[in-house]
Amino acid sequence: MKRIKFDEKADWATDYLLWGHADGEKIQCVATRHVLVDCLGPDIAVAWPPQLLDIAQRCRKTLEYAFCNKIAAGRFDPPVLNYRGRAAILTHDNFFHWANELSTGPPCG
Repeated sequence: MKRIKFDEKADWATDYLLWGHADGEKIQCVATRHVLVDCLGPDIAVAWPPQLLDIAQRCRKTLEYAFCNKIAAGRFDPPVLNYRGRAAILTHDNFFHWANELSTGPPCG
């Protein structure tokens, strides 16, 4: 099982951006704004970029869990923002699947 960790700092670049690391490999982890609305409700839907990261922090553990499940399953996406490595992108269509996926053990840590 891969050991997956995340950087402390998240960024906002049209979507929520978090850098993950799995066995030394850097992975771009992106959650669309629709995912944040799914996770947090209308508070984030009307927020502006300066507020987005602070509000999104409330959902951070859920996002990390979903990213961990997607990375552990090896379900990678084409990267965004001119990154050339692997990416795990959460969208409205796949967020609930990965956030509710049961794992055989905690892949993060």
